[in-house]
Amino acid sequence: MTMLKLVRDATTTLAVIGAVFALAPVLRARAPGDIFPAPRQSAASGVDFVLDDHVAIAIPVFPSEQDLFLAQTLANELGDRYGLHPKIERVANLDAARRMIVLGSVSNPLVADYSAGHALKVSSRDPGPEGYLLHTEANLVLVAGSDDSGAFYGLQSLRQLVMQELGGLRV
Repeated sequence: MTMLKLVRDATTTLAVIGAVFALAPVLRARAPGDIFPAPRQSAASGVDFVLDDHVAIAIPVFPSEQDLFLAQTLANELGDRYGLHPKIERVANLDAARRMIVLGSVSNPLVADYSAGHALKVSSRDPGPEGYLLHTEANLVLVAGSDDSGAFYGLQSLRQLVMQELGGLRV
């Protein structure tokens, strides 16, 4: 294998890794090195999502194995690292008056309905295979993957955005 081929392969690999990660509106503007791998795009929403005992992780009434895995992984992470134990709740629709976290691919009906209702584009073309969108509001955190891998990568970014500030947890 020639040096030129090694450099070309490494460049292609790095370009692909950078292209699959898209991070849309998040709580705070972050320095590029704060999230690994670095997101392709990031914008601050200017709003805190407070994590406390009133937050629920919402899953569809009939969740997929991936929906259950993502919800349980986040619940375990919050419990192990911060002593916070959010409930995982099966819901048919999201309640705008409650603080909820929704994770999944576009095949998850909660993700699909919220994304469509708020003009958030998530598909195999945008942000692309293994891509995701992470959207944060005062009452909602949405991790919407273009596929199951994208949803998993979005969860990994969300985990890195949890901060302990002012005696509480925020995203």
